[in-house]
Amino acid sequence: MLKSASESQVPDPPDFSQLVPAIDRWPAGTDFVRVFSHRYPVTAFNAGSGTPVAKGRFHFFADGGARVIPVMYGAAQEFAALAETVFHDVPISGTSRVVFESRLGSLSIGRLQPTRDLCLVSLHGFGLHRLSLRAQNLTDTNASDYPRTIEWARTLHAALPDIDGLAWMSRQFNSSLALVLFGDRVSAADLAVSAPPVPLLTGRGRDLVDSAANAAGIAVVR
Repeated sequence: MLKSASESQVPDPPDFSQLVPAIDRWPAGTDFVRVFSHRYPVTAFNAGSGTPVAKGRFHFFADGGARVIPVMYGAAQEFAALAETVFHDVPISGTSRVVFESRLGSLSIGRLQPTRDLCLVSLHGFGLHRLSLRAQNLTDTNASDYPRTIEWARTLHAALPDIDGLAWMSRQFNSSLALVLFGDRVSAADLAVSAPPVPLLTGRGRDLVDSAANAAGIAVVR
């Protein structure tokens, strides 16, 4: 059940004319990893079209002209990319800690490098302090809080026209940075493929899934 605003730990976004967020620079040539539908190129952004459209921590939102902003999620580490996608909805405890093989059939994993430095709002470490937040107020919340965390993404996007996206510690794998790029600020031409994508169902991709699942105590079943 969705919590009311009064029950949520996510505050309303502030007036950013009074605050200066910290900025992380993701240097050109530095890899990030993404899990994506192999029906699309690894450099493709999710445009938020189709039915149903799934919402995430920082998507989807519209700009001032009512245009939905495309997004691309990624992570600094392979295990984090898998944790934020394939294992995202696996309970933290109990007997249903499983992923079905069918979940893997349409997914691949790939590595990208920006061809220019990216400017990302820092939503971790002292970056959270700068915004008077703790992780549980924004980046370590349940899906029921997504309508409010999306509002933070919309507000930051509107207030900071030079930013390319956001960076935070992955909730699902909290030793790795996660990132989201805004498709109106970053284009596919800004991203180079640094390693050919591989499907998750077979070969090296499946080996990665099995390794991550074993480390997390999750079973991959038919």
